[in-house]
This record gives sequence, C-alpha cells and structure tokens, in this order.
Amino acid sequence: MLTITYDEGVNRGRIGPCQMVQLLSENPAKIFGLYPAKGVIRKGSDADLVLFDPTQVQRIQHKTQHSGAPYTAYEGRRCLGKPSFPCREVRSWSKGAR
Repeated sequence: MLTITYDEGVNRGRIGPCQMVQLLSENPAKIFGLYPAKGVIRKGSDADLVLFDPTQVQRIQHKTQHSGAPYTAYEGRRCLGKPSFPCREVRSWSKGAR
C-alpha cells in the first residue's frame, strides 16, 4: 500500500509526502483511538518506522506482499519508491541512548 500510494500520490503530484504520512499513519491512529500513542513521532509514542527509498524501482508481486488474499490487483505494476528497512519498536536514536 505504501509503494502504490507513494507512486500514485507523491510521484504524480497529487499529494505531498507529509500528507501521505497523515493518510497512512496519523489519521488511522486517530480513527481507531490510538493517537497519540501511535501515528506520530514524539516522545512517549511508539516508534514503528519505515525507511523509504523514493528512487528505488519496485515491481509489485503477490509473493512479496503481506496479505491474506491469494492475489494482488497490482501484479506486475512498476512503481518508483520502495520501503527499504522496517524499524519496529524503536526505543531511541539519540546520542548516548542505550
């Protein structure tokens, strides 16, 4: 979903990167009553992050998707932008953090 949203939204000039983050993270957290523990990067909030490379090309394939469906409607689609590294439960990136 991130790759398709970035390609269709940001790459085509329909939304900016900040608005994409709001649509995919902040707004769902608010809808489900999880904000501000989730959906925002700030002290005291959970920090599940994704490093994203906007220059890397990705071809969508069902076998690489995290879905219970037996197919993807985007099979074979070429997208510019790809998640490069998920970071779960990040505690701290500050100097001297343990």
